[in-house]
Amino acid sequence: MHKISVIIPAHNEEGYIGKTIEVLNKNNVSFELIVVCDSCKDNTGEIAKQYTDMVFNVDFQTVSKNRNFGVSKSSGDVLVFLDADTIVSDNYLSEISKMIETYDMGCAKWKSESNTILGNYIVWLTNRYNRKNIGGNFFIKKDLFNKLGGFNESMKRGEDTDLGERARKIGTHYVFMENCFIIPSERRYRENGYLKMIIKSGVWGFFYKNFRNYYNKKIGSKFYEQ
Repeated sequence: MHKISVIIPAHNEEGYIGKTIEVLNKNNVSFELIVVCDSCKDNTGEIAKQYTDMVFNVDFQTVSKNRNFGVSKSSGDVLVFLDADTIVSDNYLSEISKMIETYDMGCAKWKSESNTILGNYIVWLTNRYNRKNIGGNFFIKKDLFNKLGGFNESMKRGEDTDLGERARKIGTHYVFMENCFIIPSERRYRENGYLKMIIKSGVWGFFYKNFRNYYNKKIGSKFYEQ
């Protein structure tokens, strides 16, 4: 029987993390919940403590370090990484429990929060062209994670894509789960404009693929705001 550890990095997420955890708890699967509060200046930690005793306050200012730290505190043999503002379907963890018997790593498809034309277009692009590197959620066997050396802590953006690429290079069995889903927050799209964010994501992807060192040092240098 596998034990699942869900790791959520958070930075000033008091308006989202409660709902994220409440919906996660609707999954009929037992799991260990670890919340890593990085430089939080709001009530994120206090809200998280209503659901788990494993809440840690750190000052790393990178998602990669937060996730690696969460893994160091985990006791499960299956790791699930989830963003603090992401909603999952009520069969999300049960699907992972099934898939882990055959696959080493995987993620769930996206659904649009806004259900608008642009929101659905973003989801379509992500599910069609980025299905092996979907951020915001994925699972991985802990022994594989350790074999890969965890997330690259020198990266401040794209650390999940990097981990996925390294995993596939050694022949990892990966699955894109279509029988469950996540709903990521579209707040950054609303705040900055959908078209602008779509173009920005395309630029990030281009630089990551073609100029990775520059991407890491320049484009990914700003502290994340989830």
